[in-house]
Amino acid sequence: MDRGIENVNDQKTLELKLLTDPKNTRIMCSNDDLHQKNQSQWHIICGQLLKEREENPQLQLIYVDFTYCSYRLNQIIILPTTQKKNNVSAPQSLVTAPPERLKSDGSLNILLLGESGVGKSTFINAFVNYLKFDKLKAAEKNPVVLIPVSFAITIDDNFTEQVVKFEGNDTLSNEDHDNLGHSVTQHCKSYVLILKDGNDYGRKLRIIDTPGIGDTYGSGQDDYYVPKLSKGQQPFA
Repeated sequence: MDRGIENVNDQKTLELKLLTDPKNTRIMCSNDDLHQKNQSQWHIICGQLLKEREENPQLQLIYVDFTYCSYRLNQIIILPTTQKKNNVSAPQSLVTAPPERLKSDGSLNILLLGESGVGKSTFINAFVNYLKFDKLKAAEKNPVVLIPVSFAITIDDNFTEQVVKFEGNDTLSNEDHDNLGHSVTQHCKSYVLILKDGNDYGRKLRIIDTPGIGDTYGSGQDDYYVPKLSKGQQPFA
């Protein structure tokens, strides 16, 4: 649909051309480049928008992609605009006071984000074994499995599919490793490791595992996961 958007338009004009029902509509304006460079901010905004829709079921959420538009977008914009926060234009209801920062305990925090099936949980298992064992053969004899995982590989010239499964001792029901294509991780969970080499000897390394985006359950599952991603990383921000 042609809205007559031109490069000379300011943000107020852009709002007038795109927004027809300010009370019951939120429009997120962005492009592929802004999404790539501001993924953490992107997920936080999505979580706030979904929360607002929970409070107002009549609210319509619309995404306007400027990737292939001649209009140059320099920041992620939420319409209607009432206030700017952290270089993001957002309605007053989306602007929240920054959480009180906790005193750092010197830990290194790594947040893993990615599509379902990309290998986040498998990476954590591999990394733990890398820290624990000096030799690959020692790890093969008795590997550490923090997170139960399963994945399919192809073997021989006929590309026969074989499922590889590693059982673990996850008693919190954080994982669903029986359904290929679904996100293994169902909830945000952190794993704390102690570094034993180099200048960081004795330092804590916290890896935060998160549910994958793009689950085969459909986009509704992403709507369910995104608020969990924002909530799961807040204690370590």
